[in-house]
Amino acid sequence: MLGKILDFSIQSGVGVITTDDGGRYIFSTAEWKQPEAPIRGQEVDFDVNDEGLAIQVFLALKETASPAHEPEAPSSAKHLWLAIVSVILGVLTVLALFDESPWDIETIIGMVLLSGFGLALGIVTLANKYAGKGLAIAGVITNAISVLASLGLLST
Repeated sequence: MLGKILDFSIQSGVGVITTDDGGRYIFSTAEWKQPEAPIRGQEVDFDVNDEGLAIQVFLALKETASPAHEPEAPSSAKHLWLAIVSVILGVLTVLALFDESPWDIETIIGMVLLSGFGLALGIVTLANKYAGKGLAIAGVITNAISVLASLGLLST
């Protein structure tokens, strides 16, 4: 049964539990199953024996409301580096696209690899909901531009 502690006397070691239907049940400290003393108003879960006394008295478990949205995974600074490296690689590879020196095959492959790695880091950050969502989005966009431009240079 569920109820609330109406009263409890430490001196006598006896308390009273009241239920929503108006019932009152006496319990003793021997039946109290918590390490701290009972307090008036606490919600409890208990059974009733043949004599009408409360036995096996525990604090009632509170139900937690489920969140309306999907909870974020723990975001900590230890994963922030993924988003930071992603955006740095994205900015560097986009800036490298404006280099006027001749593009050889090794340079283009290096650009594809660097921007592909940055793209992967950004996607991992977003997929796992790590810290740095804004940085990761910027990294994904800049690295995607670099990959596409580099592949375009590769095809010429």
